[in-house]
Amino acid sequence: MTEAGTTLPAVKKGYVDTPDGQVHYRTSGTAVEGKVPLFCFHQSPNSSLTFHEILPYLGAERLAYATDTPGFGESFRPPRRPQIPDYARWLRGTANALGYKKFDICGIFTGAGIASHMAMAYPEEVRRVVLIGPPLFDEKFRNKDPWPELPKLDGSHLMIEWNKMMETLPISGINFERQFETYRELWRGGAHAIWGEDAVNAYSLKETLPKITRPVLVVYPDGIRADVTSAIKLLKNPQVARLEEIQGYFMMQTHPKLVAGVINPFLDGK
Repeated sequence: MTEAGTTLPAVKKGYVDTPDGQVHYRTSGTAVEGKVPLFCFHQSPNSSLTFHEILPYLGAERLAYATDTPGFGESFRPPRRPQIPDYARWLRGTANALGYKKFDICGIFTGAGIASHMAMAYPEEVRRVVLIGPPLFDEKFRNKDPWPELPKLDGSHLMIEWNKMMETLPISGINFERQFETYRELWRGGAHAIWGEDAVNAYSLKETLPKITRPVLVVYPDGIRADVTSAIKLLKNPQVARLEEIQGYFMMQTHPKLVAGVINPFLDGK
């Protein structure tokens, strides 16, 4: 990948064996002395494809990974309905299985819930935390309908989600081919693709955020279905990057350089 005469590192894929099963990931960059790797966690239902465009910009300054949360993408399928602490344990185990005992983390929406719990539960391993649209809910923001639609024998769930996706096409600014790939990722979790949404709906982020002791950057774009303002107030001295007029769920595809330009300085302690 070339950016204004500068060659950015390529995105590669791999699997790692963990005690609970294989986890699939995308990665970019190489290890940099004095810098810990960054692990990125996607929203649900989706996969590490969320970070494909931004990984080279993050990997230009450090080793960066984006994982498929178990139950999504090409990672192992959980044997039971997980909760956010389960996802956090599995993804912490992924970093450990890759050989890292110290790392930074970044999550968007569901991934931000997972990153929040991981930062609270494993402060000795997590160094810095980036929360993109942390999923703090009240009744206004809580999603009362499963997403994606539960599978139906007549296939009608496919058209329901297809129409939703196409409605966002002009808003997101993503071309049709990339939007179709995102649509395809909705169903990689099979009949249990709603488990991630269920987990984040049930999780009490309000209790977790005040307990985080690691440095936190909150990235606050438009379009995230959560009370980000209240989440910021619950954190201890967070840095905040307000990215107005950028659609949060798609910003890493449409504005990868801009978003990385916010994340990288924070991870460098600036």
